[in-house]
Amino acid sequence: MSKHIAYIESPLQAFNLIEYLDAKNITLDLLIVNKRSANSALNHGQIVYLLQMIRHKTLKTIDVEGYLGKVFDIRSELKDVKSEVCVKDHVTLIAGEYRARVFWMLAHKYPKRDIVLLDDGTATLRIKRTNTVTVRDILKSIFLKSLGMVNNDREKLTFFSVYNIERNIAQRDTIVRHNYQKFKIKLASLPQGGNKIFIIGTPLYEAGVTSVDDIELTLKMIEDLKQNQEGAELVYIPHRREREEKIEAIRQHVEVRRLDFPFEVYPIVVGENVASIAGFYSSLYDNLIKIYDEKIKITAYVLDEKVLSPEWVGFVDAIYKNYESYESADITLIKNKF
Repeated sequence: MSKHIAYIESPLQAFNLIEYLDAKNITLDLLIVNKRSANSALNHGQIVYLLQMIRHKTLKTIDVEGYLGKVFDIRSELKDVKSEVCVKDHVTLIAGEYRARVFWMLAHKYPKRDIVLLDDGTATLRIKRTNTVTVRDILKSIFLKSLGMVNNDREKLTFFSVYNIERNIAQRDTIVRHNYQKFKIKLASLPQGGNKIFIIGTPLYEAGVTSVDDIELTLKMIEDLKQNQEGAELVYIPHRREREEKIEAIRQHVEVRRLDFPFEVYPIVVGENVASIAGFYSSLYDNLIKIYDEKIKITAYVLDEKVLSPEWVGFVDAIYKNYESYESADITLIKNKF
């Protein structure tokens, strides 16, 4: 019988892990949570809120960034993992981030492994895997092996995903599509949330997505919502990476409500379903479309190429094209304003 180890480093990954474990009726032998406090001070707190929903026997908390220059630090953080799950066991390794070097160093410890990749929001759309093997691939594998790390490009993976990524994965891979079937059951008996519109924050400037400061862009979006959604109660939900200067500027125009948990679980915490959300873009849009069977109103303000950093243009365009692919969803794309 296979042992199960999961590695997560964000609240969204924790949320998707809950759905996977519920769908497969699995209890983890070991859950590894990377606080990544250097990335976000709020990151770990939101994960902790979800731990009670994640079925696991043993919890290990680490705090390390996944840079190649941190290899020795990563080794130190993972050194006692084998005392929890023997490296000779057959192990199913579950991760929430395709690019997480910490996870691929963990994978290297277990030769008899199956690997499951959860969604990490819209970052999943960046994954592009090929079927060919080049000299560069071989050299990369040799280099990473010398560091005690797996070359993720050469692994056989199972994707547990809400996204249509069949064209982006390799022939050796498998995809299991889901619609949060287990989570839907938990929301079925909750009442509707009235006329609230939740504005979902996006760390555009903080992540380098925009080449201009995003405070003005965000305030312009809020003003447009006020003018076109009269009578609605607007509530701004900051992303955990949005800077305080921006949040304070927004607070002068609309209610700001910081959450200690991912917005996906807001209905369970508050006891009412969500009817409408708005913003620029977010992984949350795809998740709520699936959770509510497309019966949720979404307003997405499209960012013009001129305000984007050049290296982000293709990625942002792919996100909006993904929204347009939903044939029955109540999603409105507002163009030519930003």
